[in-house]
Amino acid sequence: MEPSNPAPEAQRSARRRLVRGAFAAPAVLALYSGSAAAMASNLRCVNNQVDAGRKVFPAPVATPDRFVRVRLWSLRHNGKVRWFLRGNDFDALTLDRTSVYNDFLGLGEWREFDPATQRLVDAKLGTQPRWSSTHAGTLAHDGAWVAVRIDASSQGAGIVGVVDNTNFTGSAVSGLCWASFVTAAR
Repeated sequence: MEPSNPAPEAQRSARRRLVRGAFAAPAVLALYSGSAAAMASNLRCVNNQVDAGRKVFPAPVATPDRFVRVRLWSLRHNGKVRWFLRGNDFDALTLDRTSVYNDFLGLGEWREFDPATQRLVDAKLGTQPRWSSTHAGTLAHDGAWVAVRIDASSQGAGIVGVVDNTNFTGSAVSGLCWASFVTAAR
């Protein structure tokens, strides 16, 4: 015996009753600003990645990967090398957004970094590094990259350092997360 199918007319009638019923009840809808919703979503991404249980501290690498990274600049003289971070590279990550702060290195500042121990060396320099007072050395980007530490707070999200063995504030975040946050920040 064949199962009985409802008549096509009965199906159409049921569909009409459903549609009429959906529009018969009054509804109150809350509308949110698209930019506010996008900002909350993008900040949530940063917050989730810097949460204490999800912190990541990737080591320096030869090529940039999925984390937000900046270059390490080499300063060479007589076969010896020292490595530096350049503040302009950190400032460029903010894309001139005032809601994204950079407390680590500003424009024109430099800081020495030792990739072998993953430690920051000495204090900030206000000028381009030199090998010594008598030798400038050769400053170049040799392809080394270090992950940036991001922290999220009530004022937004910001750059607080690089992944190093001395300070574990914040966390490295994925480039996709950071890009979506910075693009939405105003």
